[in-house]
Amino acid sequence: MKNRLKLKYLVLYVFFCSTSNLFSQTNATYLFVVNKGVSGTLQLNDRYNYEININYSLSEDNSFSFLLSKGNYSQSNDTLKLFDSFNQYSLTFKMDRNIKRNKVKLMSIKSFRWMSNLVIEKISDISNIEKNAKTNKHSIQKLRKVYANNTQYTLYYAEYKDFDFSYCNIFKLKLIKPNTYKLSFFEFVFSEGTFTKNKNEIKLNDNSINHDFYCFILKKYLSCQFAESPISLRK
Repeated sequence: MKNRLKLKYLVLYVFFCSTSNLFSQTNATYLFVVNKGVSGTLQLNDRYNYEININYSLSEDNSFSFLLSKGNYSQSNDTLKLFDSFNQYSLTFKMDRNIKRNKVKLMSIKSFRWMSNLVIEKISDISNIEKNAKTNKHSIQKLRKVYANNTQYTLYYAEYKDFDFSYCNIFKLKLIKPNTYKLSFFEFVFSEGTFTKNKNEIKLNDNSINHDFYCFILKKYLSCQFAESPISLRK
């Protein structure tokens, strides 16, 4: 009887340890689906780095992806926190593990609106995050200083589209009177809120995470620093 009780407690202990540290010190890739055509991956490595990539599928053989966010993560009990190292914002989730094995439901505490109640599924024990990758935490602030003294240009209420690909507009920024915006990856709106203009700087405040992102007005186009790589847009 005593041996059975010991075995029972051992099993419970192992289960508790494995679930309470689900994301800690591990290399893994998790898949999530937002809607038909839009999915993404959350990658973690054993140095507590993370990356979130968004994928948009035009067809079975034609899809595009972009790096939405990267930085560091931490876990405390059932709370997962992600801190974006370039734009200096945080995302916070409460984890619900009471579903199928290898799946975790991330209930939003502070996140982009479309991230509410994401179900992520572990699909690999491999992470493709570069272990030695470094990010300049102050680069967005340096860019703001650089563009602040440029010749001032006019900003129009319009839809601005990227021009890197002639056959499709991957990114779109729509500025709506009097002061709202929508930022899309194809038809998927991944950030929306209000904006203000100061000289050549456009401050985009995402209402769901209450954080400011920046676009800069150049002579013929906008340069938006939503992620570490700039997005170039024009009317």
